[in-house]
Amino acid sequence: MTKTRTFRTLGILIALAVYLLSIATISPAGAETASVPVTVTAAPTTGLVDGSTVTVTVTAGSSVIYGIEARQCSSAGAIDYIADFSPTVSGKCTPTALGSAGADAFKTVTAVSPYSTATLTFKVGKGTSGSFSLQSGGTATVQCDETHACKLTLLLQVAGGTVFQSFPLGWDGMGARFNPVTPVRILDTRTTNTPTGVAGQVPDGGTLNLQITGANGIPVDATAVVMNVTAVLPTGAGFITVWPRGVTQPLSSNLNFVPGDVVPNLVTVGIGSNGQVSLYHQGGTNDLIADVVGYYSPVNGDYFTAVTPVRALDTRAGTGAALARVAQGGEVSLQITNANAVPANATGVVLNVTAVSPDAAGYVTVYPNGVTRPLASNLNFVPGDVVPNLVIVGIGTSGKVNLFNANGTIDLVADIVGYYSPDNTAKQFYPVTPVRALDTRNGTGGVSAPVGQGASIDLTVRGANGIPAGASAIVMNTTAVTPNAASYLTAWPTGVTRPLASNLNYVVGDIVPNLVQVGIGSNGKVSLFNNAGSVDLVADLTGYFA
Repeated sequence: MTKTRTFRTLGILIALAVYLLSIATISPAGAETASVPVTVTAAPTTGLVDGSTVTVTVTAGSSVIYGIEARQCSSAGAIDYIADFSPTVSGKCTPTALGSAGADAFKTVTAVSPYSTATLTFKVGKGTSGSFSLQSGGTATVQCDETHACKLTLLLQVAGGTVFQSFPLGWDGMGARFNPVTPVRILDTRTTNTPTGVAGQVPDGGTLNLQITGANGIPVDATAVVMNVTAVLPTGAGFITVWPRGVTQPLSSNLNFVPGDVVPNLVTVGIGSNGQVSLYHQGGTNDLIADVVGYYSPVNGDYFTAVTPVRALDTRAGTGAALARVAQGGEVSLQITNANAVPANATGVVLNVTAVSPDAAGYVTVYPNGVTRPLASNLNFVPGDVVPNLVIVGIGTSGKVNLFNANGTIDLVADIVGYYSPDNTAKQFYPVTPVRALDTRNGTGGVSAPVGQGASIDLTVRGANGIPAGASAIVMNTTAVTPNAASYLTAWPTGVTRPLASNLNYVVGDIVPNLVQVGIGSNGKVSLFNNAGSVDLVADLTGYFA
């Protein structure tokens, strides 16, 4: 027994010596993880405040863990490990004292028996005048707070080699930037592409918890997701609510439908606990589809600039394309950059796209020019419809996006409401738990009657419902409820001339939602105009840009 323990201790000491010597010649710059069987998790990594405790769990399977070091890194990009884990080289990362390591910031933490797992806890601090508070009581020159993204980076030595793992840290109140992705289908209950791997309609009153981060190319640092959600052939009238998992289900809705509908709507929603969002369904049974088109991250991405809505495409008038309906299987390639105030360096665009009077049931897919058309849809329609949907899409080659029509012939209209670019003087996104800001049926938002023909209402945004004075634009799901005439709704920043644009189109008796992303006027308000008849309006805020 004594000899066995002695040999085991000697083996660990030899391995530690090898580990310490290896620090000067470790993995090439930029490598995030070596290929050895080690699993590393850290939580929480978002919503952090000064003094938060982060717990790191390391599991090496049958491998022995010989040592762990950690660094707090001011860079949100790839880490240069050769510099950052050498005691003699000044890198971008500062040694961080781990909970069991005492005050020695360079101390290697050794796992306890059986040496294949380790649980470490340490505290993080906000940057104050360029400093970062270590758990040991010292300070270092790492800025890490609401406006400075940073990383926790770990070096682990195991029997199979050296492992590097890093975790972006997101602070409470940290803004996020947009990253477009080629649309990818993450949910389709008609197939086995579901959280349980089993096909089947969602029952009345049913909830799905949908994994967002760590899947389909969405990183763990994402704080909000943008996805097109479609209700397919519901058996009853009802609605869908999407919200961050782990918080109380809000009084809000994202889709409204009647039996037999195929109804899409764009959803921008904060990501909740376990990197998931929840979808609640009420009204008969229903199939649901979700296509991710992008995500927001505090670590990387592009900034948003709102514009007064401008009509970039109207095939009925020859604006932006030929004066002709789009044929079955046809595409419109729409110029985005260097037109309609969108600069050459824009990477993504926000469009309100409307399908007008199709002569067959079908769908439209919007995607970046120059890539393979994805298995996704942005609008679904039946003959005679006038159907809008907000579209956020990456800009492709030659500064263009493509609009594909699957069936029949159709006219297409597209209004630009904003764009994304690397310009860091533009705005970042702050998700909020959905909150009802307007309901003319009960006076929420200051209006307690339907909006009449040719009338506008002004909704106070800044200083209400948690929207700060510095907000420049909002994201809200806006719903037209039981209009008494066919009409359309326009949303725009209060104080400027109402643009030639529309956000919702509806007919008598409809309940029609559409996501609206719109700049806030100089008086802190947005205006909503109803063209004909009268209609009740409901608006649920899901976030803002500042």
